[in-house]
Amino acid sequence: MISVDHFKTFSERFGALIGDVILSKIAKKVASYVDDSGLPVRSASDEFILLLPDVDGDIASEIAEKIKQGVAKLRFVSVQSGVRLPKMSISCGISEMKNQESLNKLISRSRKNITCEKSR
Repeated sequence: MISVDHFKTFSERFGALIGDVILSKIAKKVASYVDDSGLPVRSASDEFILLLPDVDGDIASEIAEKIKQGVAKLRFVSVQSGVRLPKMSISCGISEMKNQESLNKLISRSRKNITCEKSR
């Protein structure tokens, strides 16, 4: 589970349209780290689910860290005003699917495992 940190505040400050553009760029960055080995899906306004079949928790943690670093390097500038927008960060929650577990239960567990950067 990937959550964009402080996205609600960002969207309120800069508007929904800019927020959607930022989410799109973050989604592309997330997808670039998994190629054909995973399935990134937007699940909520500021959340993505990244399904990685046949990947254990340690490898998933490494992938999550690389994605976090990649997103942290993204720079955003408003095309209309030329204003540099704040850096964005993400938080990740990793869970391995258990036998006979529903996808909803897996998602719920993953959300509970998200560690967020509290200060900005």
